[in-house]
Amino acid sequence: MLYRIQNTNTAQVLGFYTGATAAEALDAMARDAGYMSHADACAIIETDGRDLAVVTVDVAIAEAAAYTAQCFVDCYRAECPAEKWIKGAWKTDTSDDALTGLGADHWPTYLAAVRREVARIQGSSVTDADIRTLRSEASAAGDTTMVDTCNTALSKVVGPGDVVIYDYDGNPAPAVDDVLFARAECARAIDAAAAMED
Repeated sequence: MLYRIQNTNTAQVLGFYTGATAAEALDAMARDAGYMSHADACAIIETDGRDLAVVTVDVAIAEAAAYTAQCFVDCYRAECPAEKWIKGAWKTDTSDDALTGLGADHWPTYLAAVRREVARIQGSSVTDADIRTLRSEASAAGDTTMVDTCNTALSKVVGPGDVVIYDYDGNPAPAVDDVLFARAECARAIDAAAAMED
């Protein structure tokens, strides 16, 4: 298991270390710094080690993605060129100290988590009633693509990830990520329409 170790006083990420448990990850970090174990390091530098936070890499990615996604949404609302950043600039400027030292093989997971969280935040700004209204307007305008997007957004999903029930035509409902992204697309369409009316 991969763990992130962070100093809670300074928020500095000390690194990502492998261990079967959090204690083993702390020992690995201590050995990397030249000590025999975490207990040995604490004894020598006279600390109880309570200023170290140890979380799994999954938690670290989720935390960082939530923060980055909120920054992205804030930029979107302020009409910043955040889409360019989300598509690639993160490779050179992650600005996210919470993942400092994380191996490159984990970045696709992180980026996918950011996109998912962005969609969740944006999609949460609209209600099913808003989406039904959008669907009616899109249908009247002959916009079948938006009608399909609204139908996906209104699909019922059970559970945190996989188990789905039905869509409005009685077909198997789409995956939960498809619903998240569809709701976000509906939210953007509604925002764009509102902006044109102002």
